[in-house]
Amino acid sequence: FRRTRKPLGAAARALLSIVMFVLFQTKFKMPDALVKTLPYYVTLVVLAVFSRRLRPPAAAGMPWRKGQTT
Repeated sequence: FRRTRKPLGAAARALLSIVMFVLFQTKFKMPDALVKTLPYYVTLVVLAVFSRRLRPPAAAGMPWRKGQTT
């Protein structure tokens, strides 16, 4: 039996869901400018989080000629 998710990630998602539900139920009004720019902020956060795991290709910077195989 192998776990596929970290417990902290599940707890964070549960907490975020609860906070969003409470805000929705209390009819919390967000400023219009924030609502319009929220997708951009979310994109920046996702890129910042996932860019830590990226590595360049192993052959980056090596000369290559057309038809050449590695």
